[in-house]
Amino acid sequence: MRLGFKYRLLNEAAGAPLGAAVLGAIVLGTDHDSFPAIFDRNSAWGRRETYEVMGIVDKVLWTGPYAAPATITLNAGGLFFDKPESFSVHNQLFQFQRRFDGPNATFDTPFEFAAGLKIPLAASKDGEAELLGEWRGNTGIVQEIHGSLPTSLFAGMRLIAAYGLGIQGGADFGLSGTLEPFRFIAAITYATPSTQ
Repeated sequence: MRLGFKYRLLNEAAGAPLGAAVLGAIVLGTDHDSFPAIFDRNSAWGRRETYEVMGIVDKVLWTGPYAAPATITLNAGGLFFDKPESFSVHNQLFQFQRRFDGPNATFDTPFEFAAGLKIPLAASKDGEAELLGEWRGNTGIVQEIHGSLPTSLFAGMRLIAAYGLGIQGGADFGLSGTLEPFRFIAAITYATPSTQ
C-alpha cells in the first residue's frame, strides 16, 4: 500500500510559466522484516517502510473541453528506507538468487525518475475522464542485483468528480528482468479545489 501527499508550488492557471509540486509518500509492505517494503515504486517485498520524496514539474500541452488540460509531467527524487543489517541471498527464492553477485546484499538509496502524460478524454461541469501514461524507474535498491535499470510502463484511466475525488486504474508492465512482467494498479485521489 502506498500513501502519498502532493503539494502544488506553482500553477500555470495562476500565471506561472509551468507547474511545480513536491510529493511525499510512504510505502507499507506485507512480507518479511529483512527487506525494505519497496523494490521499485509499487512492489512490496518486506515490512520495512519505505519513504519517497519527489520533485514534480509539469507543463500544459493543450486545453481540452471545459478547460481540461493535457499535461506532460517529469518527476525526480529518491527512496529512503531502514536498511537491514544483513540480507542473505540464500534465504530468497531461486529465481531471485540468480540475480545476485554475492551471498549478501548491500543496499543503496536509489534515485528515481518518471515521465508521464495525461490526456483528457471527456469533461463536463460534473467532472472529467483522463487517459494516463507513465514511464518510471530507479537506480535500484540492492547493489548486487543483475539486470537492467528497473523501469516500468503504466497505462490507465482516471475519473475525477468536480469536487476533487478521483479513482484511477490501469496496467503496469515491468520493462526489466527484476520486475514483475504485469500487474494491475488501482488508486483513490483527492485534490482540493485550489489545486485542480
